[in-house]
Amino acid sequence: MAPPNRALPVDPERARGLVLRWAGPTLAAPDLDHLAVDLVNVGTTPWAPREGEHLLAVGVLRSAGKERGGFGFAYAGSELFAVPLDPGEYARLPVRVGGSEWARARPGQTLVDAVLPGIGLGTETPLTLDLTAADIAGRRPETSSPQEEATALRRRLDRTTALLAARSVLPRLVDEVLAAASDDDAVTRVAVTLGCDEDSARTVAHGGLVQYRSAERLEREVSDLRRRLEAST
Repeated sequence: MAPPNRALPVDPERARGLVLRWAGPTLAAPDLDHLAVDLVNVGTTPWAPREGEHLLAVGVLRSAGKERGGFGFAYAGSELFAVPLDPGEYARLPVRVGGSEWARARPGQTLVDAVLPGIGLGTETPLTLDLTAADIAGRRPETSSPQEEATALRRRLDRTTALLAARSVLPRLVDEVLAAASDDDAVTRVAVTLGCDEDSARTVAHGGLVQYRSAERLEREVSDLRRRLEAST
């Protein structure tokens, strides 16, 4: 697992005019697997995301009466693309409570803070939950060995590297897929073209075009995965 990011990178300019609020349905009847927040533009000017920016809402658990502390999260490259917001508009976002949070959770009254690490924005008031032992046990991650974690990171790195390489030869890949006799043949042709394994080729062949949109995002993810793999070995 990636080393946790302990400091929330506050960016006043990026967060200007924005507030993060717990969504109405979450406040009325919290569903532990479907917590949500609204990112609202309460300012007077439009807010625009950066190129390839994702909105990653992270949930942080703490016991009632305990002050807010640090948090850890791992970017997986699969969150929602950020969208522009005019004054008065909002975007509803799912809140991801990571396995490390559930691993240290305890039954009883628990407060949840939601944060957007990319722009340094958090909810002003926490969500209050009454957690049971069953709630926690069902969401704690299964432990894996360092070798298993390293293997999983290598697979993700291989797949993401293949996606990055595919951006420069997309027309050729399309021709190869159209000429294939079957889905398996298409995957084999992609693997040969990119010089990658078939698992990575399958990710390229079966993925949507939007995943190739931002080279910067893919390069950032490759760098992050390499750093995490080096730290785990």
